[in-house]
Amino acid sequence: MQRETIRKDITWAVPPLLADYERARSDFTWAQARAELAGLPGGGLNMAHEAVDRHAASDHADKAALRCVARDDSVTTVTYAELARRTARFAHVLRSLGTGRGDRVFTLLGRCPSCTPRCWAR
Repeated sequence: MQRETIRKDITWAVPPLLADYERARSDFTWAQARAELAGLPGGGLNMAHEAVDRHAASDHADKAALRCVARDDSVTTVTYAELARRTARFAHVLRSLGTGRGDRVFTLLGRCPSCTPRCWAR
């Protein structure tokens, strides 16, 4: 079944970081991507550090990391500082359950940051 393409008329307050996807894709190299990452303070690479922790420890701590839109269209904003706190809390729960380095964990997340029965009922 053919569906009509949804088009949005957007005026960007801040221009997107990836304005030309095709050029970025054709010019991409893993070496360049790695060079743009901050890396861990003692060396190495950790995506949680790249995506959350380094921002939470900077002047971006109080900036929006996530905006979650619930089914009722209510919006919840989570800052980098709050996201770092929540992910650390979740990591401690996993550790207390015996999860360790190299273990795989699968999660199924809801639409809102605090997956409560209130959210599920919508």
